[in-house]
Amino acid sequence: MAQAPVIHSHRVIRQMDHLIMALRTDPSIDRPGFFLSLYWIGYAAETEPGHVAYLWTTGADGAAAIEAVLTDNPATVAALGPRLRPRQWPLADPDRPAVAARFVRTTSSDWGISFRIEADGLVVEAAWEVLSPPVFSSGTTAAGDARITTLLTESHRPSALVNGQPQPGVSFHNPVWKPWFGNERGSCILGLGETIYEVTDE
Repeated sequence: MAQAPVIHSHRVIRQMDHLIMALRTDPSIDRPGFFLSLYWIGYAAETEPGHVAYLWTTGADGAAAIEAVLTDNPATVAALGPRLRPRQWPLADPDRPAVAARFVRTTSSDWGISFRIEADGLVVEAAWEVLSPPVFSSGTTAAGDARITTLLTESHRPSALVNGQPQPGVSFHNPVWKPWFGNERGSCILGLGETIYEVTDE
């Protein structure tokens, strides 16, 4: 007979997916030429659900450089922006206003994930394909004030278009993931089903 599940009493703060894509062409330069940090927040104690994306591109084939914060729920950015902003590679203008956008998510037959983000004058198409076997991890959040559990996987074939222009560069080893994976992984990572919950004395 199956045992009853264990119910943990920790208060859930947020539940979300977090997809990161960082591409660069020059290994001697730390900052990527293209970067997308995309959140789908299904539950948050502080606000309503929504998507938030932090994007920049230094431009390709003469295209203009772009930096933007994109969302389909401005209240999410207002409530969580300081916690969601990229830390490893900060935005040039982290306080820039968010732009209204539409987010469409699709899944391929081999479980790859793609997003199309549409805003005024901007269309971003990003695909995380050829995923590595996932690992289930748990640890302390970057701020140290809560804990997080997540299913982590890496994309070995990332790609991105900005206004139809392919973004140059490839994934690269990023040592920031070593504490989670136990070794270095690439710069295009998916954190799926991330659950952030409060720390208690239990």
